[in-house]
Amino acid sequence: MGKKSILVVDDDKIARMLILKVLQMRNCEAVAIEDGKKALQALQDRKWDLLILDLELPGIKGLDLIKEAVKLFPKLKTIILTAHGSLETAIEAIHYRVFDYLLKPALPRDILSSVDNALGEEIDLKSETKIPESYVPAMAPSGPIKISDNLVYDSSKRRIREKDVVVNLTQTENTIFAYLAEYQNRVVSHEELVEYAYGYKVSKTEAAKMLRPVICRIRNKFLVFKEQINVIQNVRGKGYLVELKTD
Repeated sequence: MGKKSILVVDDDKIARMLILKVLQMRNCEAVAIEDGKKALQALQDRKWDLLILDLELPGIKGLDLIKEAVKLFPKLKTIILTAHGSLETAIEAIHYRVFDYLLKPALPRDILSSVDNALGEEIDLKSETKIPESYVPAMAPSGPIKISDNLVYDSSKRRIREKDVVVNLTQTENTIFAYLAEYQNRVVSHEELVEYAYGYKVSKTEAAKMLRPVICRIRNKFLVFKEQINVIQNVRGKGYLVELKTD
């Protein structure tokens, strides 16, 4: 199978790293860019076989970038991978012949399947990094649970409340915190948490690097509450521990 060139455009550093990690599982040349203007320049500089991009981009929005890409290369296949999906953008994407429309967080096998179909070639996975045939995540807490006397976490609504003060979590933040809450009072390793949240295995060092900014964002959101508690504890070299009030 000849080497294909894939341009990845996403302003989220973690998302770019994850997508590149997935694309390394097949024989392709993948380049990641963080904003729309740089991506447009990259499209003008050379020919690409596939474009994978988010909708919310600095500089040039994702759909506007697709419009320009279609002008340059009418046959260029495009895959949208976004957490900002809507019926309106999906309809507009169809208008511009977008090949696929995936919502984050997408499992590696779903991304690879979409890439495979877009390029019309079979995926060549390395044996040591094959994706499991089935991926069954642990159940998130079924309802609101107490973090402390004053703080209540509701995974279904992706929010934490202290009386009238409400903090909303992003989908990724909620996925990770829900897993830690489900397995409270035990140390969850970096690798386990990444495999649950993103669906594939990475080394301990890579997992820790990927989780660090997400955990930091979650911790910062707790700073708005009057009750200051260290909800997510870092267990050096091992992972994270959450201790919640369960009575």
